[in-house]
Amino acid sequence: MNDLYEYLCDEEIVRFEPYNALSFEETKKSLEWRISSDEIFAIELKSLQNDWKRLSWETRM
Repeated sequence: MNDLYEYLCDEEIVRFEPYNALSFEETKKSLEWRISSDEIFAIELKSLQNDWKRLSWETRM
């Protein structure tokens, strides 16, 4: 959760996303939705664990 927040609260990182930087509570709600959704999945390489700069969320088409 903290790694995702660190990523989503950074205005420089999300400036090209369709949303603004998120607060901690907004990040928590976003994570809950992402976990429960069939539209989203995440891929993480074991070699990159804890490297939030390489966190990737994808939307299923």
